[in-house]
Amino acid sequence: MEIHNTQDDVPLPSSYPDQLRALLNHLQETFHLPSLEPLTIVLVNDDRIRELNRQFLGRDRPTNVLAFDLGDTKEIYISVQTAVREFGPDAVLEGVAFYAFHGILHLSGFDHLQAHRQKEMKSVEHEAWRMIQQWFSSSP
Repeated sequence: MEIHNTQDDVPLPSSYPDQLRALLNHLQETFHLPSLEPLTIVLVNDDRIRELNRQFLGRDRPTNVLAFDLGDTKEIYISVQTAVREFGPDAVLEGVAFYAFHGILHLSGFDHLQAHRQKEMKSVEHEAWRMIQQWFSSSP
């Protein structure tokens, strides 16, 4: 799993990519999700995710996370600025981790557009959010 922080609008600790990778690997194992390797997670700003959202989904606005299954590789793009707005500046690390896991769930076949699948996805996300909060509260 590669993690690239391409934005500089929101400062993140230099150790964050390693923390995030370890957490996401732990969550994938805990929830028995398939390996998505090679997987690249790219942390971007609102301008970049807006471009991607417009280009691939026809929506001319920023969003929190976009996940792409490109066949032989998978990519997840996360707006760190949106994470700050939606989770607050004190929980941006947790918010980015949640969005990354949300993208992993989509790439693993989870869906929140169909009612019966939405309940399953929300249940997994609820438990994952608890684990994400615990992970960062115990991290140095």
